Amino acid sequence: MTPLLEAVDLKVHFPVGRGRVVRAVDGVSLAVLPGETLGIVGESGSGKSTLGRALLRLEQPTGGQVRAFGDDVTTASERHLRAGLRRRAAMIFQDPHQSLNPRMRIAEAVAEPLVVHRVGDAAARRAAVAALLARVGLDPAVATRRPHAFSGGQLQRVGIARALALDPAVVVADEAVSALDVSVRAGVINLMLDLQAERGLAWVFIAHDLDVVRLVSHRVAVMYLGRVVELAPAAALFGDPRHPYTRSLLAAAPVPDPRRREAPVILPGEPPSPLDPPAGCAFHPRCPLAEARCREAAPPLRVGADGRAVACHLVDPEGIEPAPRT
Repeated sequence: MTPLLEAVDLKVHFPVGRGRVVRAVDGVSLAVLPGETLGIVGESGSGKSTLGRALLRLEQPTGGQVRAFGDDVTTASERHLRAGLRRRAAMIFQDPHQSLNPRMRIAEAVAEPLVVHRVGDAAARRAAVAALLARVGLDPAVATRRPHAFSGGQLQRVGIARALALDPAVVVADEAVSALDVSVRAGVINLMLDLQAERGLAWVFIAHDLDVVRLVSHRVAVMYLGRVVELAPAAALFGDPRHPYTRSLLAAAPVPDPRRREAPVILPGEPPSPLDPPAGCAFHPRCPLAEARCREAAPPLRVGADGRAVACHLVDPEGIEPAPRT
């Protein structure tokens, strides 16, 4: 099965002067398969959003490769991207108030991809906008209004309609529900799941909310300081996390059950700065299992026979601990 999007040892570094760089994404390899939802989780600053943007070439990689629909687009021109990646992939941003032009009417915002790619005439675009708005649960009559007249949940539905305008195969949703109220969030998530079932749509779902990621994802990638430290099917990862960071992340999540009295586990310390990452494994300053070798060499992301991948010297990808010394 050919991946829709693929990162191969992908790096995105941002220079900040005096020869220093922020290693936002630092050697990530993963693939997005047709019809699946790939969840991406991790603490703030782990590189999730930068990775999502780089997969769509909204950020220029500084190393590695981005492949889209079997085509290497790492250094492709904007003209080449518009003919392929830009038509077949889309993005939904975290804050719809910021991602929608306040001066544009809703009809113009949703139709913009059609205009840019010269799809249909004016009448066909009006019909497409009405159909898209209706599909995401909005009255087509709102097409004449501007964004200030809508709630955050309604605007995010507009963002979804705009992302669907060119009937993409894959959509990157960057914290698309994190700013919404719980009840509104549930409606948007159900809409996304329904669209996936109807259209065979693939999602890259970037989020902090582990419960939501568990609900919607087929596979989950866990990021820490610009790298993927674990990648596994969602049920397996949440049921049997293997990387120490994944275990800590899941243990720290609050449990919405008043009968549970135990305090959540708090991961000690703060993530290191991507300006000055530690030698060896980036997690070793916070890891309760760290050994000398963890401070000396960064562990590779090793894939087990079951397809699960773990980047830890102390954990065998097959789930056998400890991993043999090599």
